[in-house]
Amino acid sequence: MANNAEMSAWLEINSATVYQVIDSCTIGRAQGNRLVLHSPSVSRRHAMVYGSAERGYWVTDLGSRNGTFVNELPVKDPVLLADKDRILMGNYLLTFHRGKRPPTTSVETRPASNVSTSGADAPPANTSAEYGVLSLDSRCRIRRVTPNVTRWFGIYFARENFSESRMPPTLENWVLTRQRELQKGARGAAANEEFKAANGDLVLTARLADTGFEEIILVLSEEQPRLTASALVGLGLTPREAEVLVWVGQDKSNADIGGILGISPKTVEVHLYNVYQKLGVENRRQALSAALERLGPKPSGK
Repeated sequence: MANNAEMSAWLEINSATVYQVIDSCTIGRAQGNRLVLHSPSVSRRHAMVYGSAERGYWVTDLGSRNGTFVNELPVKDPVLLADKDRILMGNYLLTFHRGKRPPTTSVETRPASNVSTSGADAPPANTSAEYGVLSLDSRCRIRRVTPNVTRWFGIYFARENFSESRMPPTLENWVLTRQRELQKGARGAAANEEFKAANGDLVLTARLADTGFEEIILVLSEEQPRLTASALVGLGLTPREAEVLVWVGQDKSNADIGGILGISPKTVEVHLYNVYQKLGVENRRQALSAALERLGPKPSGK
């Protein structure tokens, strides 16, 4: 089984220092960024790397003067990062790493509150998710927005009024509420609360990534929900039943699941029978549908 660090993401800076990426990481030359790069060629608020072990890690430019480049290509929209991708910001070369920390001389880390605790046999990252970034001023007026976010506004908030400078009222009210909660010192689950909206089988998720420099940054993602063992336990399944159903969602056979979990295919069959009874269904497809429906997004910002 892999430990937390082996599931983490790292930025290797000029082959000298390693920085562990936790959730979202703003990068720039100004104090207040999570990662500060001391160079006039780097903008005060240059770029952001964000994501998770489950969804993959992305980089987006935050309107920097000299631009951000991944493998020599300019970053115009959020870019999904692969292991050993090279990120250029001014005269800094950052190499992205997934897995074990690369062997360099200095390490900066932050509390690993959002690092996956999954083992080596966890389902692969859901890289089908699409990310977008929305930058707002202190009055919630839009400063910068990636094109996909504008498209999502038209899909998920079709009945609301929004413009080039104002986001849909439902989302704006949620942002204002979250700001007030964070100012009051919200912690734990309350501090990490997300906005969710559904469109058929797809779910739009938004969360506050950063609120410094009189700027609010929202990271939005659209994806088809994927079951997780922790969520399924909340439906009354045992941890083992939940693990089995997660792998069913990855289209694994009973024999495959047995090999992954170290149990016999017959035992997998017994766990699935219990899952069917608890969810009131008769087969794999119905079990997946029932679980996704029960775990679907709850209305946000109402």
